[in-house]
Amino acid sequence: NDTGRVRKSRVANEENIIGVVTERGTGGNNIDDTKQLDKNFTDVGLLGHVPIKVSTENGPIGRGDYLTSSSIPGVAMKATRPGQVIGKALESLECPEPVEGLPQSCQGKIEVFINVSFADPNNFLASLTLDDEGNLIVPNLKVDKLAVSEELKVDGSLLAKNSAGEELTPTYTDITDPLKALAEIESKVKNLEDRVATQSAKLAQLEATSSASPSANNLNLTPPDILLATPSATLKASSLDVTSDASISGKLVAYEASISNIFKSLGETFLGNTLVAGDLTIDGTLSLSQNSLNSLTTLYIQNSPLTGGVDFFNGKVTFDKDGFLIAQKISAPEVTTNKLTISNTPIATGSATLGASIGTGKIPGGQTGVTINTDQVSTTSKIFVTLLTSSSGQALFIQTIEPGAGFTVSIDGPINHDIEFNWWIVESK
Repeated sequence: NDTGRVRKSRVANEENIIGVVTERGTGGNNIDDTKQLDKNFTDVGLLGHVPIKVSTENGPIGRGDYLTSSSIPGVAMKATRPGQVIGKALESLECPEPVEGLPQSCQGKIEVFINVSFADPNNFLASLTLDDEGNLIVPNLKVDKLAVSEELKVDGSLLAKNSAGEELTPTYTDITDPLKALAEIESKVKNLEDRVATQSAKLAQLEATSSASPSANNLNLTPPDILLATPSATLKASSLDVTSDASISGKLVAYEASISNIFKSLGETFLGNTLVAGDLTIDGTLSLSQNSLNSLTTLYIQNSPLTGGVDFFNGKVTFDKDGFLIAQKISAPEVTTNKLTISNTPIATGSATLGASIGTGKIPGGQTGVTINTDQVSTTSKIFVTLLTSSSGQALFIQTIEPGAGFTVSIDGPINHDIEFNWWIVESK
C-alpha cells in the first residue's frame, strides 16, 4: 500500500498484487533477523510452491489455471480475463454437489506456483493483430453502442445481433459532414423567417380592413343587454354579469362563480373542496365559529350504530365504539366510580415501555425480603401491600425504594414457607 506495508487483497482482479503470505519463510532474505520479532512482520512468498486460500467464485479451479485476487479479502480465484495474476494452480478445487438454497461457491487451500506477472488466460490479446498500415484487426466485436469519429470500413457484411442471438438491423448516422447539417438548419430557419414575414403582412392588412367596417349601431343589431336566448338556443359567454334578478329553470354550469351577498340552495347541494371564510351555521342550532363548535341542543358525535371510534390528538385520547376511554394520563380533582380496574400489562409509549403499577409478589421461605422491579415507582409514590397467604404474625413493610427501578418488601425474620402478597403503587403530589 502507500505506506510500504503489505495487506490483504480487497477486490477481484486487483492490480497491485505482490505475493502470498506464507509460513515457509526462513528469514534468509532478511539481513536484520531481529525484524522477525516484530508482531507486524510476516514472510511473503514471491516465487515458488506455496499453499494459498482459494475460492470457486469464478468457477472450478483446475491444474494449470491462472489465479488472481477474488472479492473475498486475502482469497484467490480463477483468472478469466487479462490482468495481474498470482501464479498457476498445482492442484484443483471443485465444490461438492450443490445444495438448493445454499451458495454455490466454496473455499479451500491448494498448492500454487507463485509467479506474479501479467497473463491473458483466454488468449484474448492473441486474437488481435495489426496490419502493415497500423490498423487493429478484431475478429469479433460485441458492444452496446459503437461511435465512429470519421470513417468505418467493413470488409464483407456487417451483422448486428442482440443478447438472444437474434439478427438486428444496424442504424447508421452520417456525421462525416457537420457543415452540411448546419447549412440545412440555416436554410430551415430562413424559410421560417419568410413565413413569419408573410403572416405579419396579412395581419396588418386585416387590421386596416377592420377599421373601415360599419359600426354595430348602423346595422340595427339588438343591444347585448336585452339579448334573449330561445329555449332551443344556447347562450355562451366568457363573462356574464347579472345586475338584477335572474331565473334559471334548467342547468347552470360555471367554471367560477362569485356571490357577493346571499347564496341560497333550496334542494340538495353537492360541494367539493370548500373553503368557508367566516362562520358556518347548520339548521340554526349548530355553528362553527373560528376555533369553536357550539350546539344549542345536545351535541351528538358518532351516534350511528355503524360508526367507529373517535380519535383526538393522533391517538393520545381515543373512544372506542363501546364507549371505552383510552388516554395516556387522566388528571381530575375527584373521580367517582362503582368499580376501578387497573391493568398490570406494561404500557408502550412513543419513547419507552412503562412497567405495571400493580402486581403480585412473593417472599420465598427462609428469606426476609424480595425486590419488586418496576419503573413506575418514584420518591412520591405510596405503595400498598396486601397479604395473600399467612405471614405467621409478621407485618410486611417497604424497606427500600429505588425511584424508576423498584422497591423491596421485607419482614422482620425468616419463616419456613412462602409469603404471597399483592402490591399497588399510587402516585401522590
